[in-house]
Amino acid sequence: MNGKTMEENTEKKLKIYETIKQTVYVYKTGFKQFMALSLISAIPVFCTYVTKIVLPFSIGIAIFILIISFLSIYLMLRAYAGFFVLAKNILQGEKRTIKESFQQTKGLAWTYFSISLLYGMIIFLPCFGIALSSEIISNYAIKLGIIGLLLIPLAFLATRYYLAIPSALLFGDSGLESSKHLVKGDFWQVLAIIAITQGIIIGITQIFTIETEPFAELWLMIVIAIVNITFLILTGPICGIAPTIMYLTLNQIKEIDALPQEDTHQIESSELVKL
Repeated sequence: MNGKTMEENTEKKLKIYETIKQTVYVYKTGFKQFMALSLISAIPVFCTYVTKIVLPFSIGIAIFILIISFLSIYLMLRAYAGFFVLAKNILQGEKRTIKESFQQTKGLAWTYFSISLLYGMIIFLPCFGIALSSEIISNYAIKLGIIGLLLIPLAFLATRYYLAIPSALLFGDSGLESSKHLVKGDFWQVLAIIAITQGIIIGITQIFTIETEPFAELWLMIVIAIVNITFLILTGPICGIAPTIMYLTLNQIKEIDALPQEDTHQIESSELVKL
Protein backbone atom coordinates (compact mmCIF):
# COMPACT_ATOMS: atom_id res chain seq x y z
CA MET A 1 0.00 0.00 0.00
CA ASN A 2 1.84 2.98 -1.42
CA GLY A 3 5.09 1.08 -0.83
CA LYS A 4 5.10 1.95 2.87
CA THR A 5 6.13 -0.36 5.65
CA MET A 6 5.44 -0.06 9.34
CA GLU A 7 9.11 0.84 9.73
CA GLU A 8 8.53 4.16 8.00
CA ASN A 9 6.01 5.22 10.66
CA THR A 10 8.29 4.77 13.65
CA GLU A 11 8.90 8.50 14.01
CA LYS A 12 5.28 9.53 13.58
CA LYS A 13 1.93 9.48 15.30
CA LEU A 14 -0.53 6.69 14.67
CA LYS A 15 -2.26 7.53 11.38
CA ILE A 16 -5.99 6.84 11.26
CA TYR A 17 -6.25 6.60 7.49
CA GLU A 18 -3.14 4.43 7.16
CA THR A 19 -4.40 2.09 9.88
CA ILE A 20 -7.74 1.69 8.12
CA LYS A 21 -5.96 0.98 4.83
CA GLN A 22 -3.74 -1.60 6.52
CA THR A 23 -6.82 -3.20 8.08
CA VAL A 24 -8.41 -3.55 4.63
CA TYR A 25 -5.14 -4.92 3.22
CA VAL A 26 -4.76 -7.57 5.94
CA TYR A 27 -8.45 -8.51 5.67
CA LYS A 28 -8.18 -9.01 1.91
CA THR A 29 -4.83 -10.82 2.07
CA GLY A 30 -5.99 -13.38 4.63
CA PHE A 31 -9.65 -13.45 3.62
CA LYS A 32 -9.92 -17.25 3.28
CA GLN A 33 -8.20 -17.92 6.59
CA PHE A 34 -10.22 -15.24 8.39
CA MET A 35 -13.50 -16.61 6.99
CA ALA A 36 -12.52 -20.14 8.00
CA LEU A 37 -11.87 -18.98 11.57
CA SER A 38 -15.18 -17.11 11.59
CA LEU A 39 -17.05 -20.16 10.32
CA ILE A 40 -15.47 -22.35 12.97
CA SER A 41 -16.96 -20.10 15.64
CA ALA A 42 -20.28 -19.49 13.85
CA ILE A 43 -21.36 -23.05 12.98
CA PRO A 44 -22.03 -24.10 16.59
CA VAL A 45 -23.82 -20.79 17.19
CA PHE A 46 -26.04 -21.40 14.17
CA CYS A 47 -26.80 -24.93 15.39
CA THR A 48 -27.84 -23.49 18.75
CA TYR A 49 -30.09 -20.93 17.04
CA VAL A 50 -31.80 -23.58 14.90
CA THR A 51 -32.13 -26.05 17.77
CA LYS A 52 -33.82 -23.48 20.02
CA ILE A 53 -36.19 -22.39 17.25
CA VAL A 54 -37.12 -25.74 15.71
CA LEU A 55 -37.00 -28.34 18.49
CA PRO A 56 -39.51 -28.37 21.39
CA PHE A 57 -38.16 -27.78 24.87
CA SER A 58 -37.17 -30.82 26.91
CA ILE A 59 -34.48 -31.76 29.41
CA GLY A 60 -32.56 -33.65 26.74
CA ILE A 61 -32.70 -30.71 24.33
CA ALA A 62 -31.65 -28.31 27.10
CA ILE A 63 -28.59 -30.48 27.89
CA PHE A 64 -27.76 -30.71 24.19
CA ILE A 65 -27.98 -26.92 23.82
CA LEU A 66 -25.77 -26.50 26.90
CA ILE A 67 -23.09 -28.79 25.42
CA ILE A 68 -23.25 -27.01 22.08
CA SER A 69 -23.00 -23.68 23.88
CA PHE A 70 -19.80 -24.69 25.71
CA LEU A 71 -18.31 -25.98 22.46
CA SER A 72 -19.37 -22.77 20.75
CA ILE A 73 -17.69 -20.61 23.39
CA TYR A 74 -14.45 -22.61 23.18
CA LEU A 75 -14.30 -22.49 19.39
CA MET A 76 -15.29 -18.83 19.35
CA LEU A 77 -12.49 -17.94 21.77
CA ARG A 78 -9.94 -19.79 19.64
CA ALA A 79 -11.26 -18.25 16.44
CA TYR A 80 -11.16 -14.71 17.80
CA ALA A 81 -7.67 -15.27 19.19
CA GLY A 82 -6.76 -16.51 15.72
CA PHE A 83 -7.76 -13.19 14.17
CA PHE A 84 -4.98 -11.47 16.13
CA VAL A 85 -2.36 -14.15 15.42
CA LEU A 86 -3.19 -14.35 11.72
CA ALA A 87 -3.10 -10.55 11.35
CA LYS A 88 0.37 -10.50 12.92
CA ASN A 89 1.52 -13.27 10.56
CA ILE A 90 0.34 -11.37 7.50
CA LEU A 91 2.00 -8.15 8.64
CA GLN A 92 5.25 -10.07 9.07
CA GLY A 93 4.93 -11.73 5.66
CA GLU A 94 4.36 -15.22 7.06
CA LYS A 95 2.00 -17.37 4.98
CA ARG A 96 -0.31 -19.77 6.79
CA THR A 97 -2.80 -22.37 5.57
CA ILE A 98 -6.26 -22.53 7.12
CA LYS A 99 -5.21 -25.57 9.16
CA GLU A 100 -2.02 -23.87 10.37
CA SER A 101 -3.94 -20.72 11.26
CA PHE A 102 -6.29 -22.67 13.52
CA GLN A 103 -3.49 -24.76 15.02
CA GLN A 104 -1.73 -21.56 16.08
CA THR A 105 -4.66 -20.77 18.37
CA LYS A 106 -4.06 -23.87 20.51
CA GLY A 107 -3.73 -22.79 24.12
CA LEU A 108 -4.95 -19.24 23.45
CA ALA A 109 -8.63 -19.75 24.32
CA TRP A 110 -8.06 -19.24 28.05
CA THR A 111 -5.72 -16.31 27.45
CA TYR A 112 -8.28 -14.58 25.26
CA PHE A 113 -11.07 -15.31 27.73
CA SER A 114 -9.16 -14.07 30.78
CA ILE A 115 -7.87 -10.84 29.25
CA SER A 116 -11.28 -10.13 27.66
CA LEU A 117 -12.93 -10.73 31.04
CA LEU A 118 -10.47 -8.37 32.70
CA TYR A 119 -11.12 -5.76 30.01
CA GLY A 120 -14.86 -6.23 30.48
CA MET A 121 -14.55 -5.72 34.24
CA ILE A 122 -12.70 -2.45 33.66
CA ILE A 123 -15.49 -1.00 31.51
CA PHE A 124 -18.34 -2.70 33.40
CA LEU A 125 -19.47 0.16 35.64
CA PRO A 126 -20.08 2.78 32.94
CA CYS A 127 -21.70 0.12 30.72
CA PHE A 128 -23.96 -0.95 33.58
CA GLY A 129 -24.83 2.66 34.32
CA ILE A 130 -25.80 3.27 30.70
CA ALA A 131 -27.95 0.14 30.57
CA LEU A 132 -29.61 0.97 33.89
CA SER A 133 -30.30 4.56 32.87
CA SER A 134 -31.91 3.39 29.65
CA GLU A 135 -34.31 1.16 31.55
CA ILE A 136 -35.34 3.11 34.64
CA ILE A 137 -35.24 6.79 33.63
CA SER A 138 -38.39 7.87 31.82
CA ASN A 139 -37.49 11.51 31.18
CA TYR A 140 -35.76 11.53 27.80
CA ALA A 141 -33.64 14.64 28.41
CA ILE A 142 -32.34 13.40 31.77
CA LYS A 143 -31.72 9.94 30.36
CA LEU A 144 -29.76 11.36 27.42
CA GLY A 145 -27.72 13.59 29.72
CA ILE A 146 -26.75 10.79 32.10
CA ILE A 147 -25.88 8.43 29.25
CA GLY A 148 -23.78 11.18 27.67
CA LEU A 149 -21.87 11.69 30.91
CA LEU A 150 -21.30 7.95 31.36
CA LEU A 151 -19.99 7.66 27.81
CA ILE A 152 -16.97 9.77 28.80
CA PRO A 153 -15.45 7.31 31.32
CA LEU A 154 -16.51 4.41 29.07
CA ALA A 155 -14.65 5.85 26.07
CA PHE A 156 -11.62 6.68 28.21
CA LEU A 157 -11.30 3.24 29.82
CA ALA A 158 -12.19 1.28 26.67
CA THR A 159 -9.58 3.17 24.65
CA ARG A 160 -6.85 3.21 27.29
CA TYR A 161 -6.87 -0.57 27.71
CA TYR A 162 -7.96 -1.51 24.19
CA LEU A 163 -4.55 -2.90 23.21
CA ALA A 164 -4.32 -5.21 26.24
CA ILE A 165 -5.81 -8.10 24.26
CA PRO A 166 -3.25 -8.18 21.40
CA SER A 167 -0.48 -7.60 23.91
CA ALA A 168 -1.54 -10.63 25.98
CA LEU A 169 -2.23 -12.87 22.99
CA LEU A 170 0.83 -12.06 20.90
CA PHE A 171 3.42 -11.57 23.63
CA GLY A 172 2.00 -13.27 26.72
CA ASP A 173 2.12 -10.38 29.19
CA SER A 174 -0.67 -8.91 31.32
CA GLY A 175 -1.35 -6.34 28.61
CA LEU A 176 -2.80 -3.54 30.74
CA GLU A 177 0.39 -1.58 31.41
CA SER A 178 1.56 -2.07 27.85
CA SER A 179 -1.74 -0.81 26.45
CA LYS A 180 -1.75 2.21 28.75
CA HIS A 181 1.79 3.11 27.67
CA LEU A 182 1.10 2.69 23.95
CA VAL A 183 -2.18 4.60 23.87
CA LYS A 184 -0.70 7.57 25.74
CA GLY A 185 -0.17 10.38 23.25
CA ASP A 186 -2.31 8.66 20.59
CA PHE A 187 -5.57 8.42 22.54
CA TRP A 188 -7.77 10.24 20.05
CA GLN A 189 -6.40 8.32 17.09
CA VAL A 190 -7.04 4.99 18.83
CA LEU A 191 -10.54 6.11 19.85
CA ALA A 192 -11.35 7.17 16.28
CA ILE A 193 -10.16 3.84 14.87
CA ILE A 194 -12.25 1.94 17.44
CA ALA A 195 -15.30 4.01 16.46
CA ILE A 196 -14.73 3.35 12.75
CA THR A 197 -13.83 -0.33 12.88
CA GLN A 198 -16.09 -1.54 15.69
CA GLY A 199 -18.54 1.22 16.54
CA ILE A 200 -20.16 1.05 13.12
CA ILE A 201 -20.38 -2.76 13.23
CA ILE A 202 -21.94 -2.74 16.71
CA GLY A 203 -24.35 0.02 15.67
CA ILE A 204 -25.56 -1.90 12.61
CA THR A 205 -25.98 -5.08 14.67
CA GLN A 206 -28.01 -3.30 17.35
CA ILE A 207 -30.26 -1.54 14.83
CA PHE A 208 -30.86 -4.82 13.00
CA THR A 209 -31.70 -6.60 16.27
CA ILE A 210 -34.15 -3.90 17.37
CA GLU A 211 -35.85 -3.70 13.98
CA THR A 212 -36.30 -7.49 13.62
CA GLU A 213 -37.28 -8.23 17.23
CA PRO A 214 -41.08 -8.00 16.64
CA PHE A 215 -41.05 -10.74 13.97
CA ALA A 216 -42.35 -14.07 15.28
CA GLU A 217 -42.81 -16.24 12.15
CA LEU A 218 -40.57 -19.32 12.26
CA TRP A 219 -39.20 -19.02 8.73
CA LEU A 220 -38.52 -15.33 9.21
CA MET A 221 -36.71 -15.94 12.49
CA ILE A 222 -34.43 -18.46 10.75
CA VAL A 223 -33.72 -16.03 7.91
CA ILE A 224 -32.93 -13.27 10.41
CA ALA A 225 -30.59 -15.60 12.30
CA ILE A 226 -28.79 -16.50 9.05
CA VAL A 227 -28.41 -12.84 8.05
CA ASN A 228 -27.16 -11.88 11.51
CA ILE A 229 -24.62 -14.71 11.68
CA THR A 230 -23.42 -14.01 8.11
CA PHE A 231 -22.80 -10.38 9.04
CA LEU A 232 -20.87 -11.44 12.15
CA ILE A 233 -18.80 -13.90 10.09
CA LEU A 234 -17.83 -11.20 7.61
CA THR A 235 -17.05 -8.49 10.15
CA GLY A 236 -15.66 -10.55 13.05
CA PRO A 237 -12.02 -10.57 11.84
CA ILE A 238 -11.89 -6.76 11.93
CA CYS A 239 -12.11 -6.92 15.73
CA GLY A 240 -8.71 -8.65 15.72
CA ILE A 241 -7.02 -7.05 12.71
CA ALA A 242 -7.35 -3.37 13.68
CA PRO A 243 -6.05 -3.68 17.27
CA THR A 244 -3.17 -5.88 16.10
CA ILE A 245 -2.10 -3.27 13.55
CA MET A 246 -2.38 -0.51 16.14
CA TYR A 247 -0.41 -2.51 18.68
CA LEU A 248 2.46 -3.37 16.32
CA THR A 249 2.60 0.16 14.91
CA LEU A 250 2.55 1.89 18.29
CA ASN A 251 4.99 -0.66 19.66
CA GLN A 252 7.51 0.49 17.07
CA ILE A 253 6.65 4.17 17.41
CA LYS A 254 7.09 4.18 21.16
CA GLU A 255 10.03 1.75 21.19
CA ILE A 256 8.91 0.30 24.51
CA ASP A 257 12.32 -1.02 25.51
CA ALA A 258 11.68 -0.57 29.22
CA LEU A 259 8.64 -2.88 29.39
CA PRO A 260 9.02 -6.53 30.51
CA GLN A 261 9.90 -9.09 27.82
CA GLU A 262 11.38 -6.39 25.63
CA ASP A 263 13.14 -8.90 23.40
CA THR A 264 9.83 -10.58 22.71
CA HIS A 265 8.06 -7.29 22.08
CA GLN A 266 10.58 -5.98 19.59
CA ILE A 267 9.23 -6.64 16.11
CA GLU A 268 12.02 -6.44 13.57
CA SER A 269 11.15 -3.96 10.84
CA SER A 270 12.86 -6.07 8.22
CA GLU A 271 10.34 -8.85 8.77
CA LEU A 272 7.32 -6.67 7.98
CA VAL A 273 5.95 -6.75 4.46
CA LYS A 274 5.32 -3.65 2.44
CA LEU A 275 1.72 -2.53 2.59
